[in-house]
Amino acid sequence: MNAIPVVTAENVHRIIAKELNRPQVNRVLHAHPSPLQWNKEEIDFSQHCKDRLDLNKQTNRSIGLYVGIPFCIPTDPPHCGFCLFPTESYRGKDSMETYLNYLEKEAEMYRAFNPDVNISSLYVGGGTPNLMREDQYARLMAIVNKTFGGLRSDIEISLEGIPQLYKEERIREIKEAGFNRVSMGVQQINDDLIHYSGRNQTRRQIFDAIEYFNKYDLAFNVDLIFGWPEQTVERMVTDLQDLVNTGIRHITHYELNIGGISDFAMMQRDKLPPKEVVHEMYRVGREFLLSQGFQQRTIYDWERPEIQKNGSNNVRAHEYQFEDNLRKVFEVQDGEILSRHEMLGLGYAGISFANGYPEPGKSWTTANSRALKDYYDKLDRDLIPVAGYYFRSDADVKLSFLFQSLQEMKINTATYKAIFGSDVREELAEVWSTLTDKGWIQTVGDEILVNTEFHLYIPIIQTVLASSRTAEIVQEHRNRHKSSTSGSPSGRPVINIAAA
Repeated sequence: MNAIPVVTAENVHRIIAKELNRPQVNRVLHAHPSPLQWNKEEIDFSQHCKDRLDLNKQTNRSIGLYVGIPFCIPTDPPHCGFCLFPTESYRGKDSMETYLNYLEKEAEMYRAFNPDVNISSLYVGGGTPNLMREDQYARLMAIVNKTFGGLRSDIEISLEGIPQLYKEERIREIKEAGFNRVSMGVQQINDDLIHYSGRNQTRRQIFDAIEYFNKYDLAFNVDLIFGWPEQTVERMVTDLQDLVNTGIRHITHYELNIGGISDFAMMQRDKLPPKEVVHEMYRVGREFLLSQGFQQRTIYDWERPEIQKNGSNNVRAHEYQFEDNLRKVFEVQDGEILSRHEMLGLGYAGISFANGYPEPGKSWTTANSRALKDYYDKLDRDLIPVAGYYFRSDADVKLSFLFQSLQEMKINTATYKAIFGSDVREELAEVWSTLTDKGWIQTVGDEILVNTEFHLYIPIIQTVLASSRTAEIVQEHRNRHKSSTSGSPSGRPVINIAAA
């Protein structure tokens, strides 16, 4: 069993000093390692899936299924001003039909590799999935049911969307197609702040949609961003209060992440709240939601465990099972691994996590094509449309576990030992000692806890934990690159490896 490479106290201090003044991004989907370290060489990935068939037949394996919809309504500025997810401009029902045809072909490719699979949750994300028309929701569900033998009625089946498209008729169509949960990307409630995204969205549409969700008995969550241009702490709390007053049970309240050539990064930086105010927003928002009976599930996810409906005892489950399964890749009880969870991403830009630990070569991360033309081209050539992939070593599996655990602001060392047979406190002793001395963490019993005032620095802690292993990966890529260019008359690499 490979240990996580040692990280020295000197490196902890160096990394913190470097990262403190840089924007930090939550690593929810990609975890470890960064996509910069993934392989981009084109291969037929179906062979690797065949090699896992025996493992895939295990009854203690479940899959969180993600289906990506690529299309968004164009905005000015593009991508709502801040979004870094890949999308394609929506060009009408025919473009969606073409896409669903290709999605069905990809699903068929995976069908043979997932016999008797246990689907633990379904999340349809994007893009903007509620752009689909009535028959297309039903068709999408038919593709999923055909591929995976039918979805159980007791799992979470979620569809993502934007407020202005959640009209009553469309919500009824979504419900009738078999969805039992919706996720609404609101980002801002205040009409004065919404305009920065270029969206055709109003406060009224947001609260009308919530009324319809309740009317049709759909569980739901609302996404809100803090740290928005010209946002103040007072405006943030007012919007949270208005949302809480609806009886909502799940709120995703997260920090604005900007980067690349987005409008917010290039044109609106002078309107963004300073870092000190953003940290104050997190603290105040956290205290407010706790005071309203919410429990903090992750850095950004908040749930009210119980709520009465119309004075009755009708309590509905509004848990975010898809993300919960992603964080808990192993289910452990009394020191024994009961089951393993994986994620399969179908469609444009879908991300998959295969969890084959402890079998070597059976754990990997893949990402589908982020350009629709390339996604279609690979499927036309009967290739699973993987555009990037990474095979995880034992040390990488451990780090991925730590990355996902930290989303919940803690690491359970007993669970780690039950899974990996080693003590993470010893493997990374200098990290924990240094962070404790700095006041970032504390150890209580079997748990390493991130102190509240440093929750927004969790991406820095993740960078620290993986720093030595990341250096090894970079060197491995350099060695492969050097090897691939040797013997090439042009001096160019024979194999295209992603730059680290």
